[in-house]
Amino acid sequence: MFQQSLVRRTQADQADALSGVVARLKRVGYEYRGDAGADGGHLLVRATGDVRTHHVHVVPLDSAQWHAYVDLRDPLVTSDAARREYASIKCERARRFPGDRRSYTQAKHDVVQPLLASGRGRGGQVGGARDAKATPRPAQGQSAGRS
Repeated sequence: MFQQSLVRRTQADQADALSGVVARLKRVGYEYRGDAGADGGHLLVRATGDVRTHHVHVVPLDSAQWHAYVDLRDPLVTSDAARREYASIKCERARRFPGDRRSYTQAKHDVVQPLLASGRGRGGQVGGARDAKATPRPAQGQSAGRS
C-alpha cells in the first residue's frame, strides 16, 4: 500500500490536491473510476489487457476508511501466516467468482474482517484510539511512504 498524505486547510485545496493526484496517476496508466464514497473513496485502476493489476483508493487522512485500510495492511505486513491466508482466500474466491467482482469482494469478508480486527489499535474499532507504534503517522504535508 502506498500512502501519501496531503494536509490542506480548505475543501478547495483538497479538491486541487485530488485533481493533481488523479492527473499524475492517469499519466502513468491509471483510469479514474470516480468516487465510491464510503465504499472505497476515489478509485483509480490500472490493467493489463482485461485484468486489473492495480487499485488505488484515495481517502481522507485519518478518516474511518483510512483507518480500515491501515488496519488491513498492518497484519499483512507483519504476519507471514496472515499474508498466506489472505492470498489463498483471494485465489480461491477468484476461481469461484470469475468475472463477478462484486461477489468476489463480498466473499472475502470472512478473511478481511478478522484481519481488520487484528490490525486495530487498543480502541477496538475503526477510527478508535490507536497504538502510535502500530500505525505511524506522517508529519503534516509529508508522505508516509510505501508499505
